[in-house]
Amino acid sequence: MVLQSCELPKGYTGVSVFLNDHSQVFATVAGFVTDVMPPIKTKNGAGDWMLTFSICDVDLMLHNGNWSGTKVRFFRGDEKALPQPELGDIVLLRNMKKTTFAGNLILIAHQSANFVVFSRNHIPSPAFASQYQAGITSMPSTFLHPRDAPKYDEQWYAMTLKQEYDDQIQGYVTASSRSLDKLSLPSNRGLPGRPPDLGTAAANAPTGPRQKFALIKDMQVNGFYDMIVEVIKIFPTPYDYLEAYVSDYTTNKLLYDYPTPEEQRSNGRDGDEFGYMDETKKRWQGPWGQTVLKIEVKAPHSIHLQRNVQERQYARLSNVRVKLSRQSKLEGNLWPDNNWPDKMLVEKINPAAVDVGRALMERRAQYWAKRKSDDDSAPKEVKKAKTKRASAKQKAREQAAAEQKLAEEPMRIPGVESNKHVRTSNPDVPLTTIASLLSSRGHMHHKDRDEIPLPFINQKRRCQVRVVDFYPPRLEDFSTDQVQIDNDTQSRSDYEMDLDQHSWSWDFYLLVEDAIRAKSAPKDSDVPRLWLHVSNADAQYLFREIKEDACNLRENAAMLDQLRQQTDIIWGNLAELKTAAEGDPQVNSVEKDYWSAKLSNLPFDCCIQEYGQPVEADDENRLGPDSRGWIRLFSLCETMVL
Repeated sequence: MVLQSCELPKGYTGVSVFLNDHSQVFATVAGFVTDVMPPIKTKNGAGDWMLTFSICDVDLMLHNGNWSGTKVRFFRGDEKALPQPELGDIVLLRNMKKTTFAGNLILIAHQSANFVVFSRNHIPSPAFASQYQAGITSMPSTFLHPRDAPKYDEQWYAMTLKQEYDDQIQGYVTASSRSLDKLSLPSNRGLPGRPPDLGTAAANAPTGPRQKFALIKDMQVNGFYDMIVEVIKIFPTPYDYLEAYVSDYTTNKLLYDYPTPEEQRSNGRDGDEFGYMDETKKRWQGPWGQTVLKIEVKAPHSIHLQRNVQERQYARLSNVRVKLSRQSKLEGNLWPDNNWPDKMLVEKINPAAVDVGRALMERRAQYWAKRKSDDDSAPKEVKKAKTKRASAKQKAREQAAAEQKLAEEPMRIPGVESNKHVRTSNPDVPLTTIASLLSSRGHMHHKDRDEIPLPFINQKRRCQVRVVDFYPPRLEDFSTDQVQIDNDTQSRSDYEMDLDQHSWSWDFYLLVEDAIRAKSAPKDSDVPRLWLHVSNADAQYLFREIKEDACNLRENAAMLDQLRQQTDIIWGNLAELKTAAEGDPQVNSVEKDYWSAKLSNLPFDCCIQEYGQPVEADDENRLGPDSRGWIRLFSLCETMVL
């Protein structure tokens, strides 16, 4: 097979795809190391070591517009078990999880995670690939176990990635280092030293942060600016900062583009083609376009802002750091300065008292005058938008009716011969199907409009299913060492994050499919499938013959054997087929049904619980109009192996 340049190896996922896919729990990723910190010992008393670095692949670079990447954290009891990457190296990270820390998604090394580090200085040109393809030799790399050694397609990826993008990486790393040098304090900070000469002490004494006034239109990434602005909105957050949305009525193409009321009426909110989210109180009240900068404000400035500045009033903000968000949009930080902790960087002002403020008020008046003129000429467009919305609502009603019909059908479907060694807690509840479970959606009544679909309704159904896959792929990883992040660390730097405690718990997933097909389903259609999460409590209920709590299965052979006996009852020969497929180079793992035809397991009755998980606002559009800020998930419950 001919490999393309920079083609991800088999089984790998793009970093941005993994971060944005809420249904994917584990992934194997690869990319450049664009930032690295020295390992530190955590303060939880368990003696763990933590390593933090950043990784970026081509897709994430194109998504963000730079090579900053996303943070990766490894926790290991032995410092020697940590990877030792350097800037510009290429790493392979297998079986990684993701978690949210300080509002950002990061990658975290699961107990079964492993790594390969290709040193930048020892990655050869693809011109020498033939010797690696033939297996004559392997590229120099670092890994912990012989089974983790990189395969040829992984080595090819590293060779071509360096050839195509190494110059960009070196440019990014060099620029980042220079920026840090400019912002960092002298290397002897905090150490006793020779006092300055008397003649130069006054001249060199610090007078405060170096600052520069700027309009929003002139702001650039990694700059520090003073601004005079109108405070548009102030939002609290669950973190240690609030979000202030400000504008000086100038435009910057790197800002989020707020749609105008006309655009909202004609197109709906992004991902809201049926206009479900069109309540006036939820609309952005302006200014629209790319004129508003979001700023994260920490105490003491956030407290002063909340107490002294109201929305639609004016303020002077000093030393605002401007950066790129994960969505590649400009945003700002206004955090306390350790060098000048008593200096308040937020000040309410009378804009008419200063030239810059008067210019701001003039731009504001011109903006809203133009908006009024546009509103006066918009009745025809509004009428067209209403017609389009009415048509969309009719289409939504027809679709909802079809889904409701499917949802009501399963009560008439009988089961088939099932596994008698698996039982649910409510055997008298009629069976339903996964297809009907997915189609059953609740609705919220609204006095001024049609019913609005709910993202989830916490329904619980009894289904007849069979297991066609499981995750993680090794039974040894069905129990995990839970990483619990101390909330207090959100007020400290990422570098200082600790672990509270270690505790083993069950945590795995089953991919199940309907054992019976709905009557209305086309004969050539795929059988509906669903990933079910099995939590610690549900696993204890499921494996009632295992009397002990979850533990490290890699060190407890007896419990691992018990688990294997219990899972064999559920999925028959599935584990053997997966193992055989992994060792067969002719098997294409991309084909989801490549072993299902050989399964010998019987279907079994189980209970499935629907639940919702909140998502970040930036992901709502990707999830569709009915998500309303939630993702719909499912878990196994009230099911036991006899």
